Amino acid sequence: MFGTPVPGYEAPAHTTQAATRTLGAFLEPIAALHPGSRAAVLEGQFEAGLADRDPDHPWSGPVLRLGVTGWTRMHGVVSLEVEGHFTQMGFDPGLLFEAEVESLIAEATGSEAG
Repeated sequence: MFGTPVPGYEAPAHTTQAATRTLGAFLEPIAALHPGSRAAVLEGQFEAGLADRDPDHPWSGPVLRLGVTGWTRMHGVVSLEVEGHFTQMGFDPGLLFEAEVESLIAEATGSEAG
């Protein structure tokens, strides 16, 4: 799922549909928070890009932007933890993950992370 893209490779439709469903599990709770738009151009690009693959997707640009941002942040924290990059840094990676989740929720709701 996270391998390096192969130039010219077109994934079979069933795999891209599965990826869209997987992303849906991440986007549905974000959509429930009704995130506001601060990056309209980027959000339009996300929406158009997904519409090319799945014209019936239910997510708005703000939801997609926050979803991609959140996925990127969570993937980064988890990847760094799994690869042992936090081992010698003297902090609890679980707390970092929780702080990132709180920050994403705060961004989505317009509140402050605590």
